[in-house]
Amino acid sequence: MASEFPVLLLLPLFLCLCGILVLLEIRRRQNDPNYRLIHPHVTEQNHEHATEMISSDDDHSGHENDDDNDDIAEGSSTAVRVKQIGKKKAEKLRRKEQMRQYREYMNQQNEARRVQDEILEEEFKRKKAEESIRRAEEMEAKRKAVEKKNKKIEAERQQKEKIAVKEAKQKRARYNKYSTKVKEVVQNLRFCALDQVGQMTGLAEEEVSEILQVLCTEDPEFELSLWSGSTFLFVTKDDYAIFTSYMAKNGSISVKDGLFTLLKQ
Repeated sequence: MASEFPVLLLLPLFLCLCGILVLLEIRRRQNDPNYRLIHPHVTEQNHEHATEMISSDDDHSGHENDDDNDDIAEGSSTAVRVKQIGKKKAEKLRRKEQMRQYREYMNQQNEARRVQDEILEEEFKRKKAEESIRRAEEMEAKRKAVEKKNKKIEAERQQKEKIAVKEAKQKRARYNKYSTKVKEVVQNLRFCALDQVGQMTGLAEEEVSEILQVLCTEDPEFELSLWSGSTFLFVTKDDYAIFTSYMAKNGSISVKDGLFTLLKQ
């Protein structure tokens, strides 16, 4: 009986030490969030087992049990804070990723707008160049058309001038050849028709008219002659004196009146 007494005395102390060790292990595991998330039922079982062991020691474990319960509560709060910090970090990373995606999207949009602006600018420059080329071609075509027209007009003018010079030469040659003959016929007839003179000289009526026009302009003997249509009256200075006297009385004189006056002389 004397030997059993020390053993019984040390038994509560041994149980108290075991309970403390178990509680410390539980606290360590609760402070580890990975272990708590993976083995939540182990923590529950260890806690219940420790509670049973402590409750069996009525005299020595009361104070230690209160301290261990405080440690367990503190470990649970730490795990919750760790979990909350993890959520905040995940939310921060998520927002950061969203901002990165948004910036990437905006960069893509800006690049697309830049490319579109470059395409529009190139299209504008191309159309402007084409318009300039078209206007230059139109102006060149108009210039060539005007130049061609002017060349045509100049060629026609030169051709007409050549024809006129040629005709003038022909008229002068015809005048030089037939003027004397026409002059003689008209002076002999005094009053005549152009076709009549033409028949007598072998000339056309138009050719006779051209020769008479030159005679009236260049020959002093024909400067007083009267001309009415296709009828010609050769008037000398003596005849003109008679006509002057007639016009003084009557105011004017026609070819017919002049001829009648001459016939009365």
